[in-house]
Amino acid sequence: MRRIGESVRRYFVAMLWVLCVLGQTAHAQEEANDYVYRVKQGDTLSRLAQEVLDRPSRWADVAKYNKLPNGHLIHPGEELHMQFAWLKNYPAEARIESVSGEVLLNGKAAKVGDAVPNGAVVKTSKGAFARMVLPDGSTMNMSENTNIEATKLEQKKQGSYFNATFRLVSGRIDAVKQKYAEGQAPLLIRARNATIGIRGTHFRFGQEDSNTKLEVENGLVGLEAEKKGESLAVGGGYGTVADGVSTPQLIPLLLAPKYPALPVEFQRQTVRFTMPGLSGAQGYRGEVARDAEFSRIVAAVSAPGDLIKIGGLADGNYWMRLRGVDEHGLQGMEAKTPFVVKLRPYKVMPNMPEFESDKLLVRWGGEAGARYEFQIASGNDFAFPLVSLVTRESHLDLPRPESGRYFMRLRPTDSEGERGEWSAPLAFTVP
Repeated sequence: MRRIGESVRRYFVAMLWVLCVLGQTAHAQEEANDYVYRVKQGDTLSRLAQEVLDRPSRWADVAKYNKLPNGHLIHPGEELHMQFAWLKNYPAEARIESVSGEVLLNGKAAKVGDAVPNGAVVKTSKGAFARMVLPDGSTMNMSENTNIEATKLEQKKQGSYFNATFRLVSGRIDAVKQKYAEGQAPLLIRARNATIGIRGTHFRFGQEDSNTKLEVENGLVGLEAEKKGESLAVGGGYGTVADGVSTPQLIPLLLAPKYPALPVEFQRQTVRFTMPGLSGAQGYRGEVARDAEFSRIVAAVSAPGDLIKIGGLADGNYWMRLRGVDEHGLQGMEAKTPFVVKLRPYKVMPNMPEFESDKLLVRWGGEAGARYEFQIASGNDFAFPLVSLVTRESHLDLPRPESGRYFMRLRPTDSEGERGEWSAPLAFTVP
């Protein structure tokens, strides 16, 4: 694991100390964020415990918390403070906000608007993506080949309290957790080797093979290793790897990459460009979406080096976000950019042939590094080609065929292996 500077280490030690202090002063903070109930005529603590709180005996906690001289005596108009954790829980649901490709919800095709209740399992296939929105407004983007289970989804009728726990079986998520008052909207995500607790944070969490990986763009995530029970506070710009054996360590994430000057429009079927060097990057990962918020992801990007290739995009406006991947397999800080795809047919048209005494001469405009498929047939459907060959040249000197009417066509394949379209059949007559 990469060592971090002593100043950075002291920062996180201080952060953990602050968290401890906050825990010691929890009562004062809870009062500021409590649910406040105004007593009505006929109310009693025991009735409130039955109707509002999680268990009947909770009336004693309310009496003590509010320092009531007599827990059996409350007065109309009096304000009672109750911790949100004491309120009754009711089933809650997340919802599918967007779907691209094959996404399954409890084994059936997921649709936009579908409810994700407690116990539901959502799976994305290769090349598929899904976005869930939680009742508190938090969002969770599921990458391709991801399997996640909603193990606990609860909410309170009062206030904005929402409690969620998910189990990430495999794959990766990119999530933005909305910030609420302490304790009102906790989110826990469990993976194979670690559990994370999140509040007001943009983070990525993944279970890849035997490693659990966490990357924090901003905010603060608390991670607890499953086997060793060791805790780690991971702040913005840092990540960690939990392998179930060694103690997780803080690892600085790679800086956000810089894009090269991109064309005004990408006109080939494959968007292709080379990233400038990024120190420590062994490749790049990312996504392509139809919107700047990446709520409608349509493609994944995975490059083992600096060459970025994205295929299968239709004409339109897109956003791309890329992250460098370091030696630990952690993805660094992300950089976004818009781009436009406006496909032009990749065709090459041969010139009319020339004839010599015993030769047929064919020429066309070539492209460096490209290959060309060339055919001659007696019919314009090319069902039975008389000549079919592949060349890297931009000209052919062929034996002159017998007198008659013929058709020829040409199809290019560029230096990266992208195959173009056949040219329109060109009719010619051999005298």
